[in-house]
Amino acid sequence: MNKLNILFMILLLPFIILIRIITPNKDRRGRKLTDTIERKYPKCKIIRIDMQYDNESSAASTADKAKNVKVAVVAIENNEERRILYLSYIDNNWHITKDETYNG
Repeated sequence: MNKLNILFMILLLPFIILIRIITPNKDRRGRKLTDTIERKYPKCKIIRIDMQYDNESSAASTADKAKNVKVAVVAIENNEERRILYLSYIDNNWHITKDETYNG
């Protein structure tokens, strides 16, 4: 690599770090969710993601970007088998709490 490429990479690194810091944590939760699923099912196709937040009552409501997501229900297809995954967001990580086959 020549000196210009190295200089460009050195100057670009602070901007990447700054963008990472500015990006809200709520936007990164979706990426963490898909990473968790793809670790367990590496070649799966995500069909649908329904995120919900807990509004501190007994009811859970559909989440939007302004809400604090706590639970997700994800439909995936893995080797022509459909599965429903239930995930919870605990301690800044997504955890698969239930994994079942989809029969419909």
